[in-house]
Amino acid sequence: MLIPSIDLMGGRIVQLVQGEKLKLAFDNFEYWIERFSTYPTVQLIDLDAAMRQGDNAALIAQIAKRLPCQVGGGIRTAQQAQALLDAGARRVIFGSILFSSEGVATETAASISKAIAFLESQSLVRRERDERRRDRYIVDDELFYQATIASARSNDQLVETARQGVTVLGPHTPAATRLENIARFLDFISESITRAAEQAREVLHTGPR
Repeated sequence: MLIPSIDLMGGRIVQLVQGEKLKLAFDNFEYWIERFSTYPTVQLIDLDAAMRQGDNAALIAQIAKRLPCQVGGGIRTAQQAQALLDAGARRVIFGSILFSSEGVATETAASISKAIAFLESQSLVRRERDERRRDRYIVDDELFYQATIASARSNDQLVETARQGVTVLGPHTPAATRLENIARFLDFISESITRAAEQAREVLHTGPR
């Protein structure tokens, strides 16, 4: 999938040469919003925030209200990520949090690695590769919905296991009856959770579609 990218610096949309020298700058935001309006995802990179020279939070909010954006650049805390999601971003991109002036922050990296592994297992974050084959961990604005669906799917696995047990034990044995009751209970719970999650998603979701 082609994802167009918009770089922001000094309150303008810019294009840099080799990531440093300013080549082009645009103040006509409406033109670019209209140009990318048909894309399912648009990437916004805050170069000022990435270089610790302020940020373009107001401009990000303006664009993210109009386009389905994933936002990156200088995101170093969960609070910053949440603020961007609250401003309208669909996803956020963590990049430089593992690095410092002394190199790789190994203690932080180890802690995050364990946390990321757990969050991935719960469908709370998603890993993607960028054009340089670096991992990017993305937090979607529907993470609670995704986590709930993941929970329902884990119940589905238990249902399948219980019904396999019924087949092994024989359908008319007391143990098989108990397993079938467990399977029916979990199946009902799973369907209820999925249905409630879908309804809540439709009723409560207020972000851009």
